[in-house]
Amino acid sequence: MPADDRQRLRRLVEATCHSRRVEVTGLQHTVTSNKVTYRWSPPPTDWFKLNCDGSLFFDQNKTGIGAILRDFYGSIIMALSRGEEEFLEPEIVEATAVLRGLQFCLNTGIQNLMIESECFGNCKIQHCGRLSNAAAHNLARHAWTNSQMQLWWHFVPTFIEHVIYVDQLSCTQI
Repeated sequence: MPADDRQRLRRLVEATCHSRRVEVTGLQHTVTSNKVTYRWSPPPTDWFKLNCDGSLFFDQNKTGIGAILRDFYGSIIMALSRGEEEFLEPEIVEATAVLRGLQFCLNTGIQNLMIESECFGNCKIQHCGRLSNAAAHNLARHAWTNSQMQLWWHFVPTFIEHVIYVDQLSCTQI
């Protein structure tokens, strides 16, 4: 990036951050109002962290994704960058970045994985056994009968009615 463009970008970032009471110091952004530092933080010991992001190139009608996998020392295990020909909504691009990152992580043998993305306000993914995931498992097995996606809104397919009933028994009503 040419020096003039870098200076303009830095001024724009500083102006934006100043209006939100944020100090820019190198790559670290510190919120002065509540003393929060925005920078990468390592996962807990024996965990890995996958950071994912999507980018839209409006002038080229394309998108790009990036993902980086690091251990609790901050050492890079894997990094990927990929251009996507299809121009999608920002949320879809972010989700695609998470998907591609997970696809690369699948064969690594990692058991403890955190995922960070700036698109989702809160998102929690955790392991569960097949019995506690029976509804999704039965839906996945049902897919063999149809190569097209089937979607049900506010309606329980008959082949998982019993599973949903059993799951709902564990829900407490307040």
